[in-house]
Amino acid sequence: MDKVGNKSGIISWRYDHDKNLWMITRANQEVENYKTQAAFEYLTKPDLQTLIRALYADARADGPGWEFFRKLEREAKNNFSTMKIRRHI
Repeated sequence: MDKVGNKSGIISWRYDHDKNLWMITRANQEVENYKTQAAFEYLTKPDLQTLIRALYADARADGPGWEFFRKLEREAKNNFSTMKIRRHI
């Protein structure tokens, strides 16, 4: 974590349909699980910006994973203005 609270180092993320959750892998190989879309609001804006540029994997093109990925893409274009994201420390 850096001095403003960003953990970053996100290298990839995916949606696991068997577990019904998103999994984020960081550079230190730590895996974080997020059960709901609202859980992503605990990330900072820099983390979300890194997330949207990181490799995303999903076995189903029509599932909740890709739907949320597209939502994040739209949010990124609008500087995440409609998300209640965590402020920098």
